[in-house]
Amino acid sequence: MSAKLMVIVGIIGLNLLLCIAMVIYQYASGVRIRRGDISSPIHNGFYLLVAVSVVIIALVEYGFPD
Repeated sequence: MSAKLMVIVGIIGLNLLLCIAMVIYQYASGVRIRRGDISSPIHNGFYLLVAVSVVIIALVEYGFPD
């Protein structure tokens, strides 16, 4: 496996773990999510993770700016 692929797989795995942790935290804190509630912390955290991941993967793929 190349280094780039390992970094990308690592980021995706970390995101999955963080998403699972957010879901567990949400239920542990007693907040119930209504279906389709986009403003819940899980959705906001998930969107943030996706955005950060896309930026990191793009940097790894196309090189860091000089």
